[in-house]
Amino acid sequence: MPNNSTQLVNMIDHDIFSEMREMLEDEFDELLEEFKEDTQATLVQLNDAVKKGELERISGLCHTLASSSGHLGFLQLSQIAREIELMAREQHQGNYVELVDQLKQCYQQLIQELEA
Repeated sequence: MPNNSTQLVNMIDHDIFSEMREMLEDEFDELLEEFKEDTQATLVQLNDAVKKGELERISGLCHTLASSSGHLGFLQLSQIAREIELMAREQHQGNYVELVDQLKQCYQQLIQELEA
């Protein structure tokens, strides 16, 4: 787990999500699909970076994911990605396979919630 002392936040901040939907109007659905595609690609790249022990790459990928998910109000995904980013940036040796699995599970839960 990233930081056990940190409480996980709500999966989605519906205020942020609604605000983005209103602001982008017709372009929002396209942005959401792009986010899904980009996130899936990022998760594949994270697996590769973890296998190779590339902490700098893990940090960069998680930074991007934390930012993009946070902008859409996907707070839990953003929080987990941010914690992994900080661990990797600080060169902490941890179970990154488990952490990326946690990130994937969170992403799958997010998708299920969005499709509900």
